[in-house]
Amino acid sequence: MKPFLEMFVAAFHHRFPSQPIELRDGEYPVAAIPARHPETGGIEIMADGEFGLIVEIVNFTHGHFDDFDVNRTATERQTSIIEIVLNFLADVFADRVAFFGNQTDGGGWWYLAAAGEAAINPAGPHFVWSGPVIQQIVE
Repeated sequence: MKPFLEMFVAAFHHRFPSQPIELRDGEYPVAAIPARHPETGGIEIMADGEFGLIVEIVNFTHGHFDDFDVNRTATERQTSIIEIVLNFLADVFADRVAFFGNQTDGGGWWYLAAAGEAAINPAGPHFVWSGPVIQQIVE
């Protein structure tokens, strides 16, 4: 297992003690979070070198979270990336992030608008962690 991924999993357990996560060792180790809803799918986190994490929303897309600030120590860079990914996952688990598309043709995510904000809605069906987005009402 890669030490950076192990650091991430330890921080994940601390931040989300009731959320399951499974380490899968192998040529490309991943930390896998099981799906809450089958259409949304699970999440896999992989180390991307020494100072990056890839977060894959398995049914839709993936994103790279990196820190290229060479003026910071290795530990500061890794801690920063872990915190950014944990904050993103907190938004995902709270259904504040919607996913669209697929891994074959391309996909992405966007943050659902809060009351009083304009919504940017990419085409296609959208899914949050708990399942399909039926309707978004912005007041």
